[in-house]
Amino acid sequence: MNTKDSLKIVERYQNRAEILDQKIISFTGELNHPPESIFPLLCPVREADWIPDWDAQLLHTTSGYAEENCVFRTYDSDHKGGGTWICITYNPSREIEYIRVSPHLVTRIRIILTLLSPNVTLITWNKFHSALDSIGNKQIGKDHSADKMKKSLLTMLAYYLDNGEIIPKIKLAMHVGHG
Repeated sequence: MNTKDSLKIVERYQNRAEILDQKIISFTGELNHPPESIFPLLCPVREADWIPDWDAQLLHTTSGYAEENCVFRTYDSDHKGGGTWICITYNPSREIEYIRVSPHLVTRIRIILTLLSPNVTLITWNKFHSALDSIGNKQIGKDHSADKMKKSLLTMLAYYLDNGEIIPKIKLAMHVGHG
């Protein structure tokens, strides 16, 4: 079999001048609510209810909310700028997974909910970045640590679930800290 063309592609990759970074950020935490209360909030529309300054534009959805193959766009909500997202796994009250493509990064986010007791859920959050160029390498280097990400996300979710409203930014800063 002639594999010279595919071997050229591999060789070009192996001899590339720039090494592109990948980074995994993972954490687990507990929320004092059942998965059925948490899961609907892991949606591009519902995140506006519990994440300060969150904004998304729905591009493709049947229901208007998260579902498999839901596509949406975000803007400059974090230091990596906007991106286009697709929901690739949708198992209600158990697991949701998104792929985000931005000009300089591809990010995969997988969130798993595990019921520990009637009102306690273990949330496992995995975020996998792949740089597409040198700017993406820099963006990966600036990404939050798992501890800060965990504190921030769990604080915002718990506050919303307990109070039914978005956490005031000053309260979030006090819980998570600065920088």
